[in-house]
Amino acid sequence: MSPCISAKSNSLSKTAHKVNNVTSSRMSGGVDVQLPGDTILSDHHHNRRRPQMLYLPTSRAPNRRRPSKTSHPPLQLVSPSELDTALRKGSTSPLVLDCRPTFAFGRGHVNGAVSLRCSDRISRRRLQMGRLGLCDLVTDQEARERLQTCRGEEVVVYDDGTSEADQVTEDHPLSPVIASIRELGARPVLLKGGWKEFSRSQTDSCLSLPTPDEEECPPPKDLPSEMDSLSATPILPFLYVGNAKDAEDTSGLKELGIEYVLNVTSHVPGYCEDQEFTFLRLPATDSYQQNIKQYFSKAFAFIDEARKRNSAVLVHCQAGISRSATIAIGYLMYKNNLSSMEAYEMVKSKRPIISPNLHFMGQLWELEQVLRNNQDCSIS
Repeated sequence: MSPCISAKSNSLSKTAHKVNNVTSSRMSGGVDVQLPGDTILSDHHHNRRRPQMLYLPTSRAPNRRRPSKTSHPPLQLVSPSELDTALRKGSTSPLVLDCRPTFAFGRGHVNGAVSLRCSDRISRRRLQMGRLGLCDLVTDQEARERLQTCRGEEVVVYDDGTSEADQVTEDHPLSPVIASIRELGARPVLLKGGWKEFSRSQTDSCLSLPTPDEEECPPPKDLPSEMDSLSATPILPFLYVGNAKDAEDTSGLKELGIEYVLNVTSHVPGYCEDQEFTFLRLPATDSYQQNIKQYFSKAFAFIDEARKRNSAVLVHCQAGISRSATIAIGYLMYKNNLSSMEAYEMVKSKRPIISPNLHFMGQLWELEQVLRNNQDCSIS
């Protein structure tokens, strides 16, 4: 072998060794650094010369977040007794947001608090990304107005049992709520110990609703006197909401073109079950423990079937106030792309006596979030 060929082989071997070192370094993480101009690699095919690049390791993690430059004062705390005293001052009392699930709020909450529907991950994420505001997460109109003008005020938040400010880390469920309050120019205040501590020490200032033993919700006290004479109400040309008396009047149903009957009770007899009607029972109770949203998908399909067959459908419960109204509101949300409040106001305008219980309203709001995210309405 000639000395010239041998020298060229040694040069190529060294070059390959350097390239292997570069590849190995790239796999372990690093940065490209150009060597001085007199160090080059040859490209024999195109007779070009390009700078040699080495890959040097770096100590900085590639995805490390930079610390935020925005600083906030420490999160304030208020004890249950201090909050109780503040709430008893009447018109000067602070706005209190209950950040627990709707079901928990329905079972009991701080007297005067409003439910903030932020317990599910979807709502918290949308709040964090700015796609929802705090005002979008409350159904109480007065609370909405206070939030819109709360700059400089204190807004109290609580969950089940968070006790210390340092527990509210970046991934804590209360974190996006607190951040949103600050964006409104207000001062967030954490109730020390949350609902558990407040309900234990301030029993007289807790609003507790019926327990599972007190299953049926009491009817609203301000029902109009003509309720007994009110007949089945058309919400849409093919959708009626009524009570047990309407369901019993089978001849009256036929006059209205109603051939489908949806009974949203566990105890009202199925008057139309053995007659010339298509009948479906959803065994729901009007209680603060009832998961009525499990029936939404089946109810909506039943109503759609009646419509396809050119028939009207009666949705009824005992009084035509809560359960049947909830199904009708949900159907309007599902079919007409309405928010829970828009659908509620539409049904209320047609049948003024409706009054879905608080827990049902919370489940309608949850349905709104599902529909807003284009998910199946069969939420459990």
